[in-house]
Amino acid sequence: MTNGDEKNGENRELDAAGQPVARISIDQAVRMAFQYARENREFYGRHADSDLVWWFVSADET
Repeated sequence: MTNGDEKNGENRELDAAGQPVARISIDQAVRMAFQYARENREFYGRHADSDLVWWFVSADET
C-alpha cells in the first residue's frame, strides 16, 4: 500500500496501521540473519554443538 504526497512528490509505503514501512539493506539483512543463527543454535538440533561455517554465497536486492 503506498501513499503519495502530492506536495513533496514523495511516495512512502505504509503498513496496515498507516505507519511508514522501515527498509534495511541486503547487507544489514544478511548480518542480522547470521547473528540470529549464531545466537539461536538450538534450531539446528543434533548439529547445534557442531562448528558451523558462516559463509555468505550471494544475494539479489530488489
